[in-house]
Amino acid sequence: MVAIGMILPLRQFRGKLFLLCAGMVLFARPVYCLDLAESMQLAKENDPRWSRLEATYMASGEKASQVRGATRPELGFRAGYALQNYKSETAGIRVGDSPLAQTIVEFFFPDLGKPVNETFTSQSWGVFARYGLWNRDVWQRAKGAKFFESQAEAEYRAGKQSLLMEVAQTYFSALSALIDQNFATAELRASGAQREQVRHRYEQGLVKDTDVYAMDAAFDQSGSNLRLAKGKLNIARGRLGALVGNEVSKISVMADDVQIDEVEPSDVRHWTKMAEEMSPALQARLFAANAARKEYQARKAAHHPKVDLVARYDDIVNKGGSGFTPAAQQASVGVEVSMPIYSGGRIAAAAREAAHRWTEAKDLAREERIRVRREAQEQFETVNLSAQSVMFRKKVITTRTKAVDQAESDFKEGLGSFSQYVEAIRMSVAAQREYEAARIDYILELLRFRMAVGTLQEQDIEDVDRWLVDTTGGNRAD
Repeated sequence: MVAIGMILPLRQFRGKLFLLCAGMVLFARPVYCLDLAESMQLAKENDPRWSRLEATYMASGEKASQVRGATRPELGFRAGYALQNYKSETAGIRVGDSPLAQTIVEFFFPDLGKPVNETFTSQSWGVFARYGLWNRDVWQRAKGAKFFESQAEAEYRAGKQSLLMEVAQTYFSALSALIDQNFATAELRASGAQREQVRHRYEQGLVKDTDVYAMDAAFDQSGSNLRLAKGKLNIARGRLGALVGNEVSKISVMADDVQIDEVEPSDVRHWTKMAEEMSPALQARLFAANAARKEYQARKAAHHPKVDLVARYDDIVNKGGSGFTPAAQQASVGVEVSMPIYSGGRIAAAAREAAHRWTEAKDLAREERIRVRREAQEQFETVNLSAQSVMFRKKVITTRTKAVDQAESDFKEGLGSFSQYVEAIRMSVAAQREYEAARIDYILELLRFRMAVGTLQEQDIEDVDRWLVDTTGGNRAD
């Protein structure tokens, strides 16, 4: 039986150890600097991928407008100024068989019929209009413009969801690294206290050399773990800072009363059906397949005749000549018909290419549907497992606490060693760390599940942000 009175009372030692290991994590949290909702807003302002996503979406809308514009009337204006030379070597002309008529013409028009070589300026302006009465390929592309617009909108929503998910992952990675550092710091301090306690007991002849060596090794290992945790926190904090465009020194932490629930309804078929209906990635593939079908029909119709209604008006003024080329006003309205007869096989090849693109787009849509259903099923199971894991690890904390009580009792009665008692405390603290990690995993899996079924939006990020707290009076996250 060991002499308990010669050392610190176990209850006092245990209380100090728990204050170091658990209390540091629970109370030494950072003062508010950046929460999840604020991270999202800053990322939207500073991450160029957000503005690029918006620009891509807007550009796609303009491309659809260009396609529709080809079906509308075309109006234009033209003007010209030219220096012209007119040369004619026409011989003299005869006016019937009457000598008198010939004499009169030659008297009044002495230059008529003689060779002409003159230079003059020509000024002209005009307006024109064209409207396609029958242009089958243009009409098919115009019908496909709505699918192209819908595809662009769906891709925009899918891209936005990916960026929202990245904000959440980056934020909670930094929070997880912060928790790891706090636990590593607490572990180092606890190891130092344990080492001093063991050395004191060694001086009293109550422990062996191996116990001292074991505690020295544990202390060194704790120091190494802390250095590693600090490095990982710096990396995670740097990534978050790059995302939000600001240096991050403090972040909000999770509240203790986060509600953890499994997904309802519990029928996975409900969620796979919702994913097929709501997934923006699948919708984009389906719209792309419809757009590819219209493009194929347009390419196939390129060999059809084209009929245009054309109207023109031109005003021409010539200056500097002898008047042989007078001014003129010309107006015309008519119908133009054109049809390609031979183009080297280009039109047929373009139609075949479009047919293959259509097949490719349909297969990609089928592939995406399979992926969406599978991912919805997997995330449904994963988020429920995460919820169960949180509840299980919360029970583990209770069990580990009881184990500490039993190890303390065994040590007092001489049935257990001091190292076993210390190890029981260490396992209890580790259970607390695993519980914190499980809560973070649950939140991320919940957001991934909503993304898998196609419903993730900014409001979900703001809802999760309500589970974070700004603890005052804490330490900096460094």
